[in-house]
Amino acid sequence: MGKILLIAIGFIVIIAINKQGAFSGVSYERPVVLDQQRSGRGIKTVEFNALFEAEKPLSSLAKQHYYTVVEGYLDSCAICKRLEAGFPAFLKQRKDVVIRRVRFPEAGMNVSFSGNDKASIEQQVESYNQRIKSYNFCSTPHIEIYGPAGQVIAADNCTQKPATAFLQQWIAQE
Repeated sequence: MGKILLIAIGFIVIIAINKQGAFSGVSYERPVVLDQQRSGRGIKTVEFNALFEAEKPLSSLAKQHYYTVVEGYLDSCAICKRLEAGFPAFLKQRKDVVIRRVRFPEAGMNVSFSGNDKASIEQQVESYNQRIKSYNFCSTPHIEIYGPAGQVIAADNCTQKPATAFLQQWIAQE
């Protein structure tokens, strides 16, 4: 009887801690509502190829004085579609939030390298690979959330999805 009671208490503690976000990997506080009010829907879509060619990071999409959610997605991503379904209602509640959707190409990117020698081409390939890695993107959805001053609030990486989890909780709480 004592073991069962101890196990039950342990589960209650784990559930209570998990509701506070300790085990969920998300320990961010919900952003405070700002006085800033946007006009329009608050959603804009950008093609990843255009960002890449302009050598702009995802952070360049952060809009000053607003919370900015940058969502990297593929048209075929089912998780992305479920997440995006909550955007309209969320944005009605949060007029201080904008969403920047970055569409990644379904078929990948076509690149070509020019040069007469192997060293020149290898240098171009290395430069290309470094630029791709700088986006720290490995799967969809890829979420980055920026504060009103452009500071990172939460960002997914190749091993964890804290910003995706945070955004899901934030949408659910609004």
